[in-house]
Amino acid sequence: MLGDLSGAAESCGDVFINHQGCSGKLGSFLSDSNGRGVLVTENTDIKLWELIGRSVVLHDEDSQTRIACGVIGRSATLRSNTKKVCLCSGQTMWEEHAANPIG
Repeated sequence: MLGDLSGAAESCGDVFINHQGCSGKLGSFLSDSNGRGVLVTENTDIKLWELIGRSVVLHDEDSQTRIACGVIGRSATLRSNTKKVCLCSGQTMWEEHAANPIG
């Protein structure tokens, strides 16, 4: 099932592979001592519309334990999504970013 977070990261399933056989693995990145990291990647073999509604899972590189997950979404226009996305703080993604900027 697409974007299934009913059992947290454990219910997300296997790595996405599109109809052309291209893997959805995004690569590796390191986080700082506060757990913050940035990943910028480009994949011309997977289309953005193939990923909307799917889950994304972060794994610990050493243990391969699933440590975080979320669902890839989109908004109609920039900053128009007012849905609450952070279950811990109840803030929208825009409020969360303003309070905790990356970089």
